[in-house]
Amino acid sequence: MTRSQWLGRMGFGLAALAVLLVVSPAQAHVNLDAPNGGEQMVVGSQFTITWHILISHTLLNWDLSYSTNGPNGPFTLIVEDLAPGSGAVGSIHTYDWTVPNIPDDTMWILVKMDNVGTDYYDVNDLPFSIILPPTSGEISQPLQLNKQGNDIEFSWGVSCSANDTDYSLYQGLLGDFDSHVRVICTTFGTTSYGPYDPGSGDYYFLAVPRSGSFEGSYGLGQGHQRFPAAIPCRPQGLFSCP
Repeated sequence: MTRSQWLGRMGFGLAALAVLLVVSPAQAHVNLDAPNGGEQMVVGSQFTITWHILISHTLLNWDLSYSTNGPNGPFTLIVEDLAPGSGAVGSIHTYDWTVPNIPDDTMWILVKMDNVGTDYYDVNDLPFSIILPPTSGEISQPLQLNKQGNDIEFSWGVSCSANDTDYSLYQGLLGDFDSHVRVICTTFGTTSYGPYDPGSGDYYFLAVPRSGSFEGSYGLGQGHQRFPAAIPCRPQGLFSCP
């Protein structure tokens, strides 16, 4: 754990940078439990920052800050003067943080224990990361089928999301709204596929855009978004296109 004594701060309003003047080791008085390194948080989601007291003091309040510059800061204020709550040794404190739109692979959280006497703080042992939310969209033009004998040729419009670079194709039984299974998980970026023999029967087909890690919309059906396949090519990360 990285712990130091907090010796000073300069204020610049609500968006103040809390300036860490000295980071010499100090006896552990507060411990930041989460995040503690390796977490991956999505922009706009909520993460519960958690810490507990190791040595009790006459506690006034708590301050929380974040940094993209390393465990020594400078730090940007998240919240100031949180209610002290219990000052007993071992007492757990939390704060629900709405993750800001600052994607970065090396994020740090600082919890400051504001006391009547000396103040103390702790930061996460290892950095965590903030990532953008999934951005897979939907095809811009409906799926078209061209039947030639037993085979079908498919074509469709490009995705509305610039992050989508590939497409998946699914096949389901007509009358069974959520029966679709994978035909192919990549068209190598093209907006067409075939020839393909679907076999005998009555079927529906879905072209689904793909980014590197997520799939987008399976299209609308029965008044709502069609559910992803039971075994999808990628997990769904739906992005609403304008």
